[in-house]
Amino acid sequence: MREMIRPHVDYDPHAPAQTGYRYVVRSLYFDTPDLDYYWEKIDGIKIRKKVRIRSYDPRPKDNLVFVEIKRRENNRILKERCPLRFALLPQAMDGEQGGSVAAALPVANRLTLSRFRYLLSMYELKPTILITYDREAFVGQDNDRLRVTLDMDVRSRMCGELDDLFIDDGMKRMEDTRTILECKFDDRMPHWMVKMVRRLGVMAESVSKYCLSIEAWRGFPG
Repeated sequence: MREMIRPHVDYDPHAPAQTGYRYVVRSLYFDTPDLDYYWEKIDGIKIRKKVRIRSYDPRPKDNLVFVEIKRRENNRILKERCPLRFALLPQAMDGEQGGSVAAALPVANRLTLSRFRYLLSMYELKPTILITYDREAFVGQDNDRLRVTLDMDVRSRMCGELDDLFIDDGMKRMEDTRTILECKFDDRMPHWMVKMVRRLGVMAESVSKYCLSIEAWRGFPG
């Protein structure tokens, strides 16, 4: 697969060469006490969302994290994110103090943080599960919004605090150890990507790391 796509993509510039162009993705997902977001996915609800905090940096003190709201509207994926310093997260999540953090942000990021706090308050969302994995990523040479990613060694742990974002103790690996290939594009899949998919014989499949990880701990039927 790498040989087939190399003429059309470059490695993600944020991935260090010394690690084989891989980096660790850390995502702390929020859900309701009844795991409504999990059940919306299982029930096939066409309009749904994920609320999470994501980091690509192993240093917990002063690194950059991203507050994210990822929405699915039928077949469209929409994602908004707000970058913050990890040390500011508790203050940013607080209903009273969050405004002072937001005031220093650009307007678009300020709105994202405001919507994030609204969802937390409206639906009583709490940190629920931490999911980490190793990612090898490529970006299109002529279009940096076109991405091909390989996600490997998915592991998770149930959690309930913002500080859990950087705790690796007690992780459980997914039983299905296959690599997850994702092809991301705006309008239509480019011809070279179509040829790659056909040659590999892969089929489009919905894979939710969140649902699989919840099931690994809770044993819910998938």
